[in-house]
Amino acid sequence: MKPWLYFFSEKHEDFQGLSEYRQNREILGGKGANLIEMCRLGLPVPPGLVITTDISRHYYRHDKSYPDQFSEQIFSSIKLIE
Repeated sequence: MKPWLYFFSEKHEDFQGLSEYRQNREILGGKGANLIEMCRLGLPVPPGLVITTDISRHYYRHDKSYPDQFSEQIFSSIKLIE
């Protein structure tokens, strides 16, 4: 299943497969990549999730609709934040 978002916290890294900062920026956008980088550095960042830039492209290419797996991924990440 394609990841449409990435969860992050000081104890959990959904983004371990994203190796290079440059790649992170393309997938997560500037703000998302910066939040995850701060988390990696051990700065006090509250847990959160970053929606990928791919979801925006999908939304506009598919008549303003989201893929089925997107809601499932969001609800799973929100449970982790709780």
